[in-house]
Parts: sequence; structure tokens; C-alpha cells
Amino acid sequence: MSNKSEIADSFFEEMVRCEKMIPLYMSVCDRPSQDLIDAISENAQVCKLLEIPEDTERADDIVERLYRKHGFLAQFATPNPFSFSTDGSMYTSGWGFYATKWFYADNIEKLESEAIKWARENFEERKKTDLMKANEREGEYHG
Repeated sequence: MSNKSEIADSFFEEMVRCEKMIPLYMSVCDRPSQDLIDAISENAQVCKLLEIPEDTERADDIVERLYRKHGFLAQFATPNPFSFSTDGSMYTSGWGFYATKWFYADNIEKLESEAIKWARENFEERKKTDLMKANEREGEYHG
């Protein structure tokens, strides 16, 4: 089990931040929290993660479907790197241009590992795409 310092260190090193976190066991009583209602109504990915139909709007229906879920719904962010050097060792990155993704897990450690895995995959995909575009402009791609 990771402690808070280890999680903070890993998020800092991997350039991941938590935009929103909703502990379902505290957000669904007689009425779901407004953050949860907003997340469900604004994002089909959240409905899929929570296994609820996209057209679920009524608070009673949300409570009925989620009151037994005890995990965490969280949205994470990571910068989208760009302008890689030709060997891929240098790049530009910052929080002005970033990606977000929602996750659901039963515990914080699982959220941590999933968010970091996603951030690494996002980095590698952006790197591959950027280098491919740069090589195409030069007339060659060695991917």
C-alpha cells in the first residue's frame, strides 16, 4: 500500500494531477452529490465506468444504481508533450495543453496505478505521433 508521500512523489514524477475525486461511498445517500450528478450528465465515459445507462438523469435512479459501489470516481490530467527532438529525448510540455480521463477503482492505490499507466501511454502515443509527423515532413518515417 502506498502512503500519501509516495503517491504525491509518483504523481509529481509522472506529471499527473487529480482534477476531481468523488468517493462514491460518501456521495450517494438519499441524493447523489452535485459533483457526481454533473460527472454523470456531462460524460458518457463516466456512465460506462459506473455501469449505468447514459440517459440516467433522475437522482433516485443514480442512488439506486450506485449505493453499493464503495470506490472512487476520479478525473486525472497529464500534459500533452509536443515538439519532440528528432531522437525523442527532448520535448515541450506544460499544463496549458493537457489531456484528462476519468477512472473508477475500489481504492486509491488502484487509481494511482491506472492514472500513471495512462499518463505514460499518453506520453508514448504523443511522442510516436509527433515523431511520425516530423519524419513525414522530412520525407521519411522509421517507425
